[in-house]
Amino acid sequence: MQDPYIFADGLEQARNDVPTFSNTCKRRFGEAASCLMRGYREWPVCAKPLTVWQSSLASEALLFPPERREQPPFIGFLSSECKPIGSTMPDYGTLFTFPSAAALFPMAGRRAQTPQFGRIWVFGKDDTGKLPPESHFPLEDSGDMLGLAEQQGVRLYAEIGDAEGCDGKSWQLAAALAMDALCEEDFDYRIRLASEWIVTGELDQSGCIRKVDIGNKVALGTDCERTWLIPQYSQTRFDAEILKSGTGEVHYY
Repeated sequence: MQDPYIFADGLEQARNDVPTFSNTCKRRFGEAASCLMRGYREWPVCAKPLTVWQSSLASEALLFPPERREQPPFIGFLSSECKPIGSTMPDYGTLFTFPSAAALFPMAGRRAQTPQFGRIWVFGKDDTGKLPPESHFPLEDSGDMLGLAEQQGVRLYAEIGDAEGCDGKSWQLAAALAMDALCEEDFDYRIRLASEWIVTGELDQSGCIRKVDIGNKVALGTDCERTWLIPQYSQTRFDAEILKSGTGEVHYY
C-alpha cells in the first residue's frame, strides 16, 4: 500500500512550503483515512509535528468515530489546540467527541483568481446529547440548509480557507450528502464521500438538484484522482469548459 501524502512528502513540505502542503492536503483529503481503514500502519515517528501538519491529520481523524480517534496514529500525534476545520472554527479538542462527516466542493475563482476547494463539515450529537458550538457560516443562501441541519439535529460548518466566499448555492449538494453520510452511520460511505468525490450542485426547496455555474472549477480536477458529481443539466457546460481549458480527461458522474 502506498504511503498517503501526509505521512510521506507532506512531512517535509509542511516544514518548507505551508501553502502547497495545505492545498495538497485539501485536494487529497480522506486519503490517509482511507488507507488507515484498509489497515495502513506505516506512519513515521515524529518527535514534535508542526501545528499545520497536526491540523491536517486531525481532519482525517474526524472522519473516524470518536472512539477510533483515541488510537494511533491520532493519539500519538494530535493536540487539542490544532485546527482541523479552519483557523476560525472550533479546535480539535472541542470537536473530539462528536461524530462527523465531510464533503469537498469546488469554489470558482472570483475575478480570474485560482479556484479552490472548500469543505462542508457536519457534526452530530455527542454521548451527552449536545452539539458542538455554533460558528459563522460564510456561504451564501444558507438559511434553508441550516434549517434542515437544525431539523436533523446536526451542526454545519463551512471551511473555505482564504477564499473571499462562494457565490450561489453550489455547495448545497455537498452539504446534503455529508448530512446523509452522517445520519446513515455508514463509515465506509463517509470515507468514500470525503476521499473520492468533488461535489457541486444546488438544491431547490423540494430537494431536487439544479444546475450550477462551472466557471473555472474544472481546473481543480486535473491533478487529482477524484470523480466529479455534478448536476445532469450542467454536464454539457462542464464538457465545454474542459475542452476550452485543455486539461485533458476529467471524470464525472
